[in-house]
Amino acid sequence: MNGSSIPIFLAKLNIAKRGHFATLKINNTKTNLKLIEMFEEIGIIRGYHILDDDRIKVFFRYIEGSFGIFAKIIQISKSGRRVYADVLDLYRLKKKWGNSIFIVSTSYGLMFDGDCLRNNIGGEVIIQIVM
Repeated sequence: MNGSSIPIFLAKLNIAKRGHFATLKINNTKTNLKLIEMFEEIGIIRGYHILDDDRIKVFFRYIEGSFGIFAKIIQISKSGRRVYADVLDLYRLKKKWGNSIFIVSTSYGLMFDGDCLRNNIGGEVIIQIVM
């Protein structure tokens, strides 16, 4: 996990969502690209385009009435405080935050909490997406 790119990326996403931006440009890193692909998979963004200047242009998705798909995105595990969860902890997180999606860094790469539960895998909880 790249400690410096994730907080900047998440802060830009939250600010762009509050400001109802149509697009956002972020740095092109492996982690950011994987997160963008995951966000596109669950429908938070419409798509993305990799630009020539080593940046990624992200296109936001809004529903009728200019409301965003997500309420906010929170970084759970930070460089000073890592948060690890086994399968039982993930079940507890899902029970407590039923309307949230968690992104977990596992030995198999970044995965959604539902995929971790299906495959019986734990890992470092990186991001919480509050819907």
